[in-house]
Order: sequence, then C-alpha cells, then structure tokens
Amino acid sequence: MQKGSHRLLPDLGKVGVLGATSMVGQPLLAMLVAAGYEVHAFSRRQILPEQHGVRWHRVNAHGELPEVEIENWICLAKITFAAQQLDYFKKCGVQRIVALSSTSRFTKLDSSSAADQDLANQLRESENLLSTWAENQHVSWVILRLTMVYGFGRDQNISSLVRFIRRFKFFPSLGEMKGLRQPVHAADVAQACLAALQNDKAQCQSFNLSGGDVISYKEMVAQLFLAMGKTPRFIPIPLMLCSMAFSVLRLLSGNKYLTMAIVERMNQDLVFDHSAAVEKLNFAPRRFRLDQADFPR
Repeated sequence: MQKGSHRLLPDLGKVGVLGATSMVGQPLLAMLVAAGYEVHAFSRRQILPEQHGVRWHRVNAHGELPEVEIENWICLAKITFAAQQLDYFKKCGVQRIVALSSTSRFTKLDSSSAADQDLANQLRESENLLSTWAENQHVSWVILRLTMVYGFGRDQNISSLVRFIRRFKFFPSLGEMKGLRQPVHAADVAQACLAALQNDKAQCQSFNLSGGDVISYKEMVAQLFLAMGKTPRFIPIPLMLCSMAFSVLRLLSGNKYLTMAIVERMNQDLVFDHSAAVEKLNFAPRRFRLDQADFPR
C-alpha cells in the first residue's frame, strides 16, 4: 500500500442506531464505521458533530423519526421504544434488527415493588411483540438482555455508587449485601451488538449478556472503594431508617423506582449464564475493573 493511500472497507450497507448517544453507542459507532457500514445515528437528546462514516438524525420530542431507507437497525434505546417503531422499520425496508433489553424482565417480575413488576411486564411484552412481528415480516432479529451495565462514567448503577462514596466517604451496609452480580462493560455490549448484526447463526434468538466476574454486591462496592484509592468503609443502617430515607428520596426525586426493593435485591443473586453468547457471538466480557475513563466526572 502506497503512502497516503487508504484501506478500502467492504460496503456492508446502511445501519441505523437508535439511542446513538448512549454509553453503548459511544464505542459502537466507531466499531460499525471500522467494519465498513454506512452509519446513521439517531438521538433525541443531542446531535454530535459529524464524524467520518456517521450521519446524524434527530428524533423529535414525540419520538418521531425521519424517513430513510435503512436495512439494518440496532436499537440501544429502551426495547419498549423499539417495539413502538415496527411500522417505521417496515417503511425503511428493514431486514435485520438488534435490540437491547434487560434481565430485569426476569429479576423484577416477583419484586415487592409494583413499579418493578410493571417494568418486567413491559420488557417481556415488548420482546414478544418485536420478535413475533419480525418473524411474521421475515425480518431477522436478535435480542440482547443486559445485566448491570457500566462504563465511561455514564451508567446509572456503578456511577451512582461512585458518586455516593465520593460524597459521603462510606457506604450504608444494608443487610449482608451477599447477592451475586455480573457487571458488564458497555464496550463489551457494543461488540456483541456488532456480532449479532453480522452473524447469521445468531439470528432470531435472544441472548443474556453478563460480565466476566461473579461477585457479591458488597464485594462490588468494596472494589469501587479500592479503585478510588480508599479503604472500604461500611456503616450499618437500620432497615426502618432506610425505608424512611427511600420514601423521602422518592418524593423529592419523583423516581418511582426508589423503593425498599432495591435493598431486597442487594441480597438476591442476579446471575445469568452467557455461554450461548460466547458460542454464537464470540462474547468475551472483561472482568469487573474500573479504568479512569469509567469514573463519572
């Protein structure tokens, strides 16, 4: 290859990415461009500066998307949103869809929180709607269910714990906190999305994506202390006091998911086998370690 020349990539067609400004979208866009796709990125939050191989489109406040002809779609937004866009996908000439869901469809089904149960039912119904529609339309589909996802300091799980530790220098000990977890990094999810789009053997299937480590909730929090250069410090909190605190926080924040069910889950095992994803998607999740880029600012 002569100096100054460029490697020619295969033309793999167009791919639309819903929720492109999400933490999974951050590495996925670059992976898709590098693979040879013409990437169309959709977002309602913001439109990023144009970059090589990526064309940005805005989703309006009503969730309406501009009409384009795109045969491949990856939905990083909530699967409930993807299930609402089936007529739109058909107009676009869709041939293949990859959508992200959550293992919460299983773990929150029997929660003591009505909001959690409602979320689990929404996830299940949206998955069924999407997969049934796709098969009736002869469209290939893949659903990827995530466990606790983290990365780039933009998640709502690990980053929230880090912010709490930064501010208060301790973490409340709520019971034994022995429930097992498998945090999965956003970049590993992005790699699985690309593989799901490209691998014919993975089509019309659902896969669990969990992390490379199985650790207790308390061990997970202790690792955050250590990654921040701090000695783990846990202070026991009476459950009654905790219940009152959640009630106040829920009222002030308007977040209906701030319930005692969070404490209950700290002692529940939320572990999912990802061997099928290893076999069909070459999924290779990293161990739970935070790099500097994974800390919230």
